[in-house]
Amino acid sequence: MGYIHKKIKVGGWLKVLPFYLFTFLTVNAQGTADLSASQNPQKNQAVVTLKDGTKRYYDTEALNSIDVAGSSITVRQQAGDYTFNNNVARVSFNKGNAETKVTIREAQGWLESAYVKFEKMSGIKTYHVYVNNQQIDTQLVRDYGSYGRADALGLAAGTYRMKVVPVGDDGREFEACAAETAELSVRAINRDGYAHHQTSEGIGAYNNDGTLKAGARIIYVTKQNAKTITLGMNTGKKEETRTGIQDILRAYEKGAETRPLAIRIIGQLAKDDMPELASSAIGLQVKGKSQNMNLTIEGVGNDATLHGFGVLCRNCRYVELRNFAVMMHPEDAISFDTNNEHIWGHHLDIFYGQNKGGDKAKGDGSFDVKGTMYCTVSDNHFWDSGKCHLNSNGDEVDYVTYHHNWYDHSDSRHPRVRMSQHLHVFNNYFDGNAKYGTGATTGSCIFVEKNYFRNCKYPMLISKQGSDIHNGVGSSSETKGTFSSEDGGIIKAFDNYIVGQTSFEPYKAGDATYSKHFDAYVATERQEQVPAEVVTLQGGTGYNNFDTSSDFYQYTPTATAEVPSLVTGPYGAGRCEHGDFQYTFDNSTQDKNSNVITDLSDKLKNYTNTALIGIFGEE
Repeated sequence: MGYIHKKIKVGGWLKVLPFYLFTFLTVNAQGTADLSASQNPQKNQAVVTLKDGTKRYYDTEALNSIDVAGSSITVRQQAGDYTFNNNVARVSFNKGNAETKVTIREAQGWLESAYVKFEKMSGIKTYHVYVNNQQIDTQLVRDYGSYGRADALGLAAGTYRMKVVPVGDDGREFEACAAETAELSVRAINRDGYAHHQTSEGIGAYNNDGTLKAGARIIYVTKQNAKTITLGMNTGKKEETRTGIQDILRAYEKGAETRPLAIRIIGQLAKDDMPELASSAIGLQVKGKSQNMNLTIEGVGNDATLHGFGVLCRNCRYVELRNFAVMMHPEDAISFDTNNEHIWGHHLDIFYGQNKGGDKAKGDGSFDVKGTMYCTVSDNHFWDSGKCHLNSNGDEVDYVTYHHNWYDHSDSRHPRVRMSQHLHVFNNYFDGNAKYGTGATTGSCIFVEKNYFRNCKYPMLISKQGSDIHNGVGSSSETKGTFSSEDGGIIKAFDNYIVGQTSFEPYKAGDATYSKHFDAYVATERQEQVPAEVVTLQGGTGYNNFDTSSDFYQYTPTATAEVPSLVTGPYGAGRCEHGDFQYTFDNSTQDKNSNVITDLSDKLKNYTNTALIGIFGEE
């Protein structure tokens, strides 16, 4: 290319040299002392980037010029010159401003967490974020291309301020460029329900006040490290280093590991990102040996997503799932299956599974509860699910609570119950449901309280009686039963709002039809007991009045009229900010439609989180 000599005058504004001037420089450095300064976004600086990636910063106020002569670059400083030989990749210039600070886009407190979004600063690759002067983990500070976001987790209810501090290449914080939010109000998560009944200890890795349990460990799982992340796990005789998220979880099967662990999911995990999945039918398997596992699997922010697989829990105690989405799973999205106790799933977004035709066109179960005792399913958003909750498949299930869920155009099983004698369904929003709401069979006892039913075809059904078989009047197809040929179970209903239904038939004492063909016993007071003569038409079983017993758990229900606004509001069902995937249903066509919505299905199949670039500071 020949000999090139170029001198850049320095003073005020600096021009960027053409890149080709530096493409041929070789490695060597000589000259007087290098008087480079620390990086400073508030000053005009020349930046010399070396081929090894390191950078040298020079305040323009202390420079006379930068000379380029063939294979050397000389930085002429007022205090002396310094020459680089053949080791410079490029030279650039940062225009500083004494008023330069981080600009906060948005900040909000949520449920035992808070987040801040901020504009990225030129030349800054890393940020430290503080909550009330306590630095949060660097993995919680993520790059979304046009902005940064940080989420603080494990906060007790209260007020907090978050501060974003840019960090230089040398690790030095630029406190003068930091920005702080206004006070953010953090609310407590509603822990009402059977999962927390008869236990004072928090479910999962968190205490009941929302803070992490003493000695809790945290790992962050991304698509990049899901197969390679390591953690020491107690296997009884020794501590073993386990590799990959499934192998880490498999260590619980030894029955010895009880240390609190929060597994935090960042961004999208597709099936191909995962190591082996222990459940071929469902996906990620969480399996203990009946010990208190103190395990939480949770999403960070609003975009944690499992795509192409779900979660199966077996032999689990004190396990919590929260704040992530499940899409296009092969069978169930979430399955609490076999010998679980004190287990909780909440603030999840559950979408379509894989289309296998028939009654699995939208996937199989969205969130099934089988073989489980003391369980709460709360604050979840079900997006046009076909079958939401199977409660028992003939196995023993009892002491289960469903509350504050948003059944958003889902079709059936909200839940569909066998045998359970203590089943509480309260404060759920049934929003345009094409088939039925809660269904009782096989001698089960269900208390359905303060729910809001909007255009739910059959809000409550008892198998082989009432609306289920059109009161026994009509053709054989009309009276064959909507959802089961099994014996009935009893539903006690109190203070539910029902509008737009096809049929709802309450019990009427002494009535020739409705003393036999009823969908629920409707109480006029919360503590009213169902009389002994109220029994199922098929099976002849009655209600045990568990909800009026002195040992029933304490809870604080939402007023019925407020359920839709709470469940669909900013502190309601589903992930933080209602997640990164949005879809608006057309009530005029979708309230009565139980078929797959092709447009929604296509969007879910093709979902990819392209917004998340990565964690600041990680290559």
